[in-house]
Amino acid sequence: TETASELQFSLEANTFTLVGYVDQNIGLFNFQTGQYEIVDVRTATGSDSVAIATPAGDPARFLQPGTGVVRARISCQNGIPFWVSRVVNLYLPFETRMDQAFWTITP
Repeated sequence: TETASELQFSLEANTFTLVGYVDQNIGLFNFQTGQYEIVDVRTATGSDSVAIATPAGDPARFLQPGTGVVRARISCQNGIPFWVSRVVNLYLPFETRMDQAFWTITP
């Protein structure tokens, strides 16, 4: 569809880390600005959880005109402060599992 009264992006995921925590961000591509717009930021959980991002404002900005294409970008990063890892020279690996990602678009 090229029109929407409401748009949601849902992500089911979990994360494992030995040190610190992991930040999870969901960005939706805004076709009007040509950039990803961060619509959800949270600390990832160690067990499966669902993040539902419902952006405010006109959802049409996330639908490509003429095609109705939608795009999302999920990013994760270790949330321990940089100065801590630099001082003690830590290597802070983490693992993220994304089980399901889907759109709900209401015309």
